[in-house]
Amino acid sequence: LGKKALYATINLQNDGFLLPQDGVYAGFIQLGGCAMLEDSKEAQLYPAVIFIGNRLSTDKAFAIEGHLLGVSLEVTESEARFYFCKKIRDNRKFESLDLLKAQISADIESAYRMDKIFTENPQKQFEFDTKVAGVFDDMVSRSIPYYKEVLGLCADFALMYLKPDSTLLDLGTSTGAMLIEVASKAEFPLKLCGIDNAESMLEIARNKLNAYEMRADLVCGDILEVEFPKSDVVIANYTLQFVRPLQREKLVAKIYDCLNPEGIFIASEKVICEDKTLDFKMIQYYLESKKKHGYSDFEIAKKREALENVLVPYSEAENRAMFAKAGFTHIETLFRWVNFASFIAVRG
Repeated sequence: LGKKALYATINLQNDGFLLPQDGVYAGFIQLGGCAMLEDSKEAQLYPAVIFIGNRLSTDKAFAIEGHLLGVSLEVTESEARFYFCKKIRDNRKFESLDLLKAQISADIESAYRMDKIFTENPQKQFEFDTKVAGVFDDMVSRSIPYYKEVLGLCADFALMYLKPDSTLLDLGTSTGAMLIEVASKAEFPLKLCGIDNAESMLEIARNKLNAYEMRADLVCGDILEVEFPKSDVVIANYTLQFVRPLQREKLVAKIYDCLNPEGIFIASEKVICEDKTLDFKMIQYYLESKKKHGYSDFEIAKKREALENVLVPYSEAENRAMFAKAGFTHIETLFRWVNFASFIAVRG
């Protein structure tokens, strides 16, 4: 039925697997034994939309089936691995095949928007281009541990130092998640500013802010060159690590200078350990956590390769020393998970 009336699928037999909840998922299917791989023993990983549950709209039978995205293959009987990455929706019954097909088309579109940038060999170093912007929210939620919780924590502490008509500056604002988090929690008007060097990111941020009926002054430019407004709070989440070490101290000093007295700087960063053995173990632990969020070994390896010499993390002590050198008097760690940390620094 799927191939004739709807979409071609690969069906997985349930041999006593521990399964996720019924529904439709964005994910990946790893398989061998298909026509295009006859001369290769290597498995291939394909992005897919995956269904699990009873086919409520057709034969009521239980199924685990996946539709490959962007390719058309004749698949023989073969071992296959299904990776469930992100749930799109619950299972439901549709009154007609036309309605079901329309929903499947929407599910496929949702799966296409999921981060799968590193399923192919990158041709260049990592950069925040249009391709990244389209999947950025999904990427950071699966790549950065406790990302949403960190946003909430930063917003809560920022609001402790903000008052009506205060200015909050978000550096590396990307798709506007931090600005939206603060604005949604604020009970008084604020002047929200965001700077990012990728117009594709800011376009998404503007659309999201408009959807929430929020206002912010968004500037496309290099944070090393754009003039900062006088601010009460500056936030830079996972931004400093992309600034070259020779320029990073200058940027932190620039942030200090733009803050009003008793203003605060909140920064979240990937960090390294002074002890190389412990640092290696922490990195391995982090990489295992990425697998639990649907990234394959291939994707992880390719992303690390693309970020080589682009993302340069400091240790927690090095970050603290850099903040102190800029003039910040009180520096504390707000949050720490393995090799990720958030700091708060107060201008005296």
